[in-house]
Amino acid sequence: MNLREAVHSNVSEFVAACKAHDVAMLYAFGSSIGSGFDEARSDVDWVIELDTKDPIERGQKLLDLWDVFESFFGRKVDLLTPDSISNPVLAERIRAVPSRPCRLRHWTVLSRRWDFRR
Repeated sequence: MNLREAVHSNVSEFVAACKAHDVAMLYAFGSSIGSGFDEARSDVDWVIELDTKDPIERGQKLLDLWDVFESFFGRKVDLLTPDSISNPVLAERIRAVPSRPCRLRHWTVLSRRWDFRR
């Protein structure tokens, strides 16, 4: 099951987890969104922004969400924040991933970017 199928198979749980952890934006990249996805070995890579200002609370929410996502997807999950991406090659690879609009219930969704700010 690819990333999009996994999210859509239990969209209410996914959205509830994001809302509970103050997710403002999620951006998927890597093998989980492409043809290179290997059901047995691939992890799920996300760039994530939270609407939590306090750095300690934000860190705790990131760790908690990491656990929730690993359970939700049933595989290893990597969470990066925009500020944590210092490798320019990785940053360019992430920016180069195209997005196609669609809808995920009440949230604006792109095929690889979930934007929870409304």
